[in-house]
This record gives sequence, C-alpha cells and structure tokens, in this order.
Amino acid sequence: MLKRNKKVTFRMTEKEYESLKKKVKKSCLNQETFIRCALTNQTIHERPAIDWGKAVNHMSMIGNNINQIAHIANISRNVSQESLDAVKDELHALWQYIKPI
Repeated sequence: MLKRNKKVTFRMTEKEYESLKKKVKKSCLNQETFIRCALTNQTIHERPAIDWGKAVNHMSMIGNNINQIAHIANISRNVSQESLDAVKDELHALWQYIKPI
C-alpha cells in the first residue's frame, strides 16, 4: 500500500492560486488529487456540463418505447414506420444532448 507521508508546502501568487482553484473546481477532483495528477502528467478532464439525471431519464423513456414496439411486433408481426421513426428521432435527440461529452 502506498503511504503518502511527505508534506509539501509552496507559495503561489494570488493569480496562480485563483487559476488553480478554477481548474480544481472544473474537475471532479479535490485539490490534492488534482495537483498529484498534474505532476504525473495524467489527463485531467473537466466535469461534464450535462444533467445526467435528465439523460438517464430520457434513455429510460426510449427503452420503454422500444419495449412497447417489440411487444407489438411479437403480437402482430407488424410495426408501423411511424413508431420506428419516433424512436429514431428520440435517439438522435439524446445523442445530440450527450455528444459534447
């Protein structure tokens, strides 16, 4: 197990400190982890600006629609093109929502 028992203290200008605080806030990391990742040249990603709850809810809704279409297809052996197009449009809208990630 890695033991981190060495403490490092250093000084920054106000401008450097504000820059560090902004970068830490944009990431999902605490300050210590952020600095350690920066020192080891790891890629630090910004926190996504997406409402994951909304995206998951939308995926659930699309899944329900697909299940309904599958149920109808199994019973009647016929699915309307309108139903398929509606699901296709919903999937496209969801993709546009999460694509910036």
